[in-house]
Amino acid sequence: MPVLHDDRLVARVDPAFNRDAKRLSIRGVGVEPGFEDLQVAGATRDAIVGLATFLGADGIDYDGKMPPRWHRTLST
Repeated sequence: MPVLHDDRLVARVDPAFNRDAKRLSIRGVGVEPGFEDLQVAGATRDAIVGLATFLGADGIDYDGKMPPRWHRTLST
């Protein structure tokens, strides 16, 4: 799933939704070069939360690789 911030591609997210458990699993987050700052991490978190809401997920699990600096921002 591409993530846009200020009309620019800043990150890519690999989501999977478990319908039975109603959980959104994030299997990986990749950041485009030059967009590693925490403001972009917040925009990525907002996109993930929006997807979870749209799907009716009861929660989000971060199971995959993501930028180390983003762990705290994404999991809140």
